[in-house]
Parts: sequence; structure tokens; C-alpha cells
Amino acid sequence: MRVPENGHEQLEHTADAGIRAFGGSLEEMFENAAEGMFRLLADTGALGEGIEVGLEVTAPSLPELLVEWLEELLYLSERRGLVWKKAKVVSLEEGLEEGWSLRGTAWGAPLESSREALRGEIKGVTYHQLEVEKERGGRWGCRVIYDV
Repeated sequence: MRVPENGHEQLEHTADAGIRAFGGSLEEMFENAAEGMFRLLADTGALGEGIEVGLEVTAPSLPELLVEWLEELLYLSERRGLVWKKAKVVSLEEGLEEGWSLRGTAWGAPLESSREALRGEIKGVTYHQLEVEKERGGRWGCRVIYDV
């Protein structure tokens, strides 16, 4: 399978929007999934990244952790009036009582100063066709469908 240059690609879907994201590590795949979602929402190249926000999520499985990560980014964007440009996974651990935990940081710009860069809206991250897998060669990949 062809790997996109930027680590993610949009998927065609009849009523919703989706992405596939890849990474040489699990952390990189999570970061690329976030970036793919950000690019559905806005032209990230036109955004500043002056605001930094930390976040932490837990879930019993990797696919559920991916949904929690992306949902928390959407929630923080709405709650704080931000448009994200990039995100970084600080730590990703398995074996806790909750299963998996992820700590990360996201950078973005205020919505008021970024309206011209907006492309659309995402209502939520779905579990429809959700997939997280380690592929041959050790690369990680995922598929995520969004309710738009």
C-alpha cells in the first residue's frame, strides 16, 4: 500500500468524512491522525500556533484511545475557541488500570483570527469502521470516520 507523504490521507465516505493515518511508531500515528482531522477542519498552513494546550486521555484499548484523543482535541477546540495546527504525543503507555493512557500537547490559534482558514465542522469521532493496526514492517496505521 502506498504511504502518503504527510502521514495521512482523506477517505471517501458517503455521508461523513474519514482519514487513514500512518506512522513509524504508535505515537507518530496518533499525531498524524490528529493532523489529518485538523486539515479536515481548516487550512492548517494558514494558522498560527501561539496557543499551547496539554491534554490527557485514557481508554481500555488502542482504538478507543484514538477516539478519546481526537474527541478531546475537538472538545478543547470548541471549549477554548481554538483552531488546532499540530499535536504531539508526549507519552503513550499501556498497562495502567484503565488500559492505555496518552498525554499530549496541541498548538493552535484563536478561532476569531482564523475564520478565513476554516473548511468545515466535525460533530464527533465515530466507531464506524474504526481500525488501529500494526502493519507488516512495523508501521502503524488507522482509519477514522467523523460525523460531519
